[in-house]
Amino acid sequence: MSSATVRVQAGVPAGGQFAVTGRPESGTQLDPPIPGYTPGVGHTTRLSTPQVAAAMGADLTGLADNVTAFDIETDNSAGSGLNPAGGQITELVLANSLDTVILAGDEQYILQGLADYLNDRPPGEVLVDWNGAGFDDPFLAVRGAMHAEQLDGWGLAVADIPGPAGAYFVCLGFDAPQALTWTRPDGGQHHDVDAMQMLKKSPLRGRNLRLKDNARRFGADPIELDRTRLHEYTPQERAAYAASDGVGTLLVYVKLTA
Repeated sequence: MSSATVRVQAGVPAGGQFAVTGRPESGTQLDPPIPGYTPGVGHTTRLSTPQVAAAMGADLTGLADNVTAFDIETDNSAGSGLNPAGGQITELVLANSLDTVILAGDEQYILQGLADYLNDRPPGEVLVDWNGAGFDDPFLAVRGAMHAEQLDGWGLAVADIPGPAGAYFVCLGFDAPQALTWTRPDGGQHHDVDAMQMLKKSPLRGRNLRLKDNARRFGADPIELDRTRLHEYTPQERAAYAASDGVGTLLVYVKLTA
């Protein structure tokens, strides 16, 4: 991929190994389906961000209204949760100062929910992620490309971030970390900020770059589950875990920008 912003077209491989690797066509349902999921069935959980933050002990004082944290969880049941060519998105959390929304179940449902949310937000939303440049952004680009023909208002584009890729974990199939831009149907845009990379450059940096450990540093008590066994937990447990990560990302961002 070049350093220019590119929109990944439906069904088209994106970068690195995907240029020569066979991929499912847009809209293809992976077989077998993820344990606990029914293809074509998705669901949305809406929570109060202040209530989630209070339960975690996360002080979000100073959080701007135009900031949304997002985070994806992927299917690890077959050991392919880090590979967007084979693993699919199972949960996606969007957390702002008022609401925490967890989209779960069918992947196309999740991606359409993401598109609806971002197209409804005023232009200039700050999208905050944790290691998004290395993982969430490129993973979303590939999975979105697979479903793009079935999605309404899909506006995600990614671009290479120049510099030494060794500073990031880089998603399988990509040669460089990615910056995300979302373009609304009216042309307004949102851009993402990688809070982990902000922390690396901050005087607040510690030796540990795990999101949950840094949320603890700033006074919160995030939910911990075994990431390699997420498919074995109940939908309610996974939703709570996703909400915790979303609000934890907001907390670290608030502390880094105070």
